[in-house]
Amino acid sequence: CGERGCREWTARLCDYPVAARGKRTCDRRICARHAHESGPTTDLCPAHAREVAAGVCILVAWVEERA
Repeated sequence: CGERGCREWTARLCDYPVAARGKRTCDRRICARHAHESGPTTDLCPAHAREVAAGVCILVAWVEERA
């Protein structure tokens, strides 16, 4: 897992939308314990889950666009 001190097996990737270096999503490796489900097929790393909770991201519209 990408979280500091975690040695859990990486089961998921962060789906937070980014516009850096040609990537569409963050893709940070996260274990099931640290993944925050933001939809049926959308997982967020802890850092991006905090941003969504604070209202920094328009993730809902982006997730609906993917469906």
